Amino acid sequence: MHIELEELSDLERDLLKAARGNGGQLALFAKADTRGPAVRTKLRAFHDPHDRDIAGQYVQALHHLVELQLLRSESREQFLLTNHGWELGRKV
Repeated sequence: MHIELEELSDLERDLLKAARGNGGQLALFAKADTRGPAVRTKLRAFHDPHDRDIAGQYVQALHHLVELQLLRSESREQFLLTNHGWELGRKV
């Protein structure tokens, strides 16, 4: 499956860029202020404590990137860029 950058949503591009800046890694985490799972890197958490829907949108975008084979699941919480994910991440 070959995906072009223009085919991705803004949220998906945000996640690719963040993963690229985080050694290719994204993680899911949950805290009281996320009210459910949220995506994070060492430097950024993709959620808004005042808008629960934001975290959900990014979690959905992460799972779509896995479906597109731009990320691969290392565990239920850890995700890594694939080769094609790295390529697109460099273009963001």
